[in-house]
Amino acid sequence: MDLKINILLGVSASIAIYKSPILIRRLQDRGATVKTIMTENAARLISPQVFEAVTGQLVFINEFDIGRKSAMDHIELKNWGDILLLYPATANTIGRCAHGLADNLLTTLFLAFRKPVFLAPAMNKDMYESPALAANLSLLSERGVQIVEPVTGDLACGEKGIGKLIEPEDFIQVILAHIVAAI
Repeated sequence: MDLKINILLGVSASIAIYKSPILIRRLQDRGATVKTIMTENAARLISPQVFEAVTGQLVFINEFDIGRKSAMDHIELKNWGDILLLYPATANTIGRCAHGLADNLLTTLFLAFRKPVFLAPAMNKDMYESPALAANLSLLSERGVQIVEPVTGDLACGEKGIGKLIEPEDFIQVILAHIVAAI
């Protein structure tokens, strides 16, 4: 299935961030155009230039950067995008989104976005199984966010368990299933 859509990819600071450029390529292979929004901590883990090279698009990090295109990047982005993907989504970003804390460009965009949102958590198993995270995910799900569960496997911290970011191709299959169901 071709994805002739504009996708906003929100990337937060998980070690699983290395899978995000792979996701972008797979989405582009299906005809999607992708713009990346990174948290500042994500930009410390992997260079924004990686995402610019893969997407051919400017990467958005801070709504207060000097020289940015607009004082309303979050509004321009929400108007451009057809779908918002949070991949990977950390416990911090999930909590901020669940509680409306618009204190960075990604969470401000999330708060303004009224189209489909897919969120893929990635974190240590104990963090993922915490009651606080469960409550935040439940709240987001009740508000219509599609939570794409992590998988069980070897985690970056050396432990085994649930919390591993879903593989890019599997994430795309979930998105495609929702798009087909909506038609």
